[in-house]
Amino acid sequence: NITTFTKKTHLSQYVSFYNKKIPLLNREKWFTDSINFFKKKDIIFLDPDNGLSKKKKSKKMSLKYLLVNELETYLLKKKTIIFTQFQSFNKSNINYLREINDYLKLKNLKINCPVIVNRTAPNTIFISLSKDKKMELKLRKKIKEYGMIHKKRVKLITV
Repeated sequence: NITTFTKKTHLSQYVSFYNKKIPLLNREKWFTDSINFFKKKDIIFLDPDNGLSKKKKSKKMSLKYLLVNELETYLLKKKTIIFTQFQSFNKSNINYLREINDYLKLKNLKINCPVIVNRTAPNTIFISLSKDKKMELKLRKKIKEYGMIHKKRVKLITV
């Protein structure tokens, strides 16, 4: 249970968890509430079940995806975003990430930090977006440090 985890985890001293369930009929309100919740936070970590949606989904299906208009809004609010994306099983990581980056570029967004790719299960990718140059530089440095420390478990890819 995510609520129990977020109340009992030692991470709660470092992380503010917004774990409200996304309602089927009013995702916009949920999203607006999340913006208010993160008002004083610089970095937001998003962990959608299925990653970034690149196609129009039904309301029910979209609950499991991160929507690009939400990314745009967080970035307009000067938030730095880190989100998870599962690896493709039929494309190489670099081709898959280029595809995602090309899609984001169509929306005037871009992946501007090295992408962290887990080498072990779960096969997840961590993608960062920031419009704040200072934060981008800090994040790049931290990601590179993390990559060096955990080089057997992760690889870094620049797209």
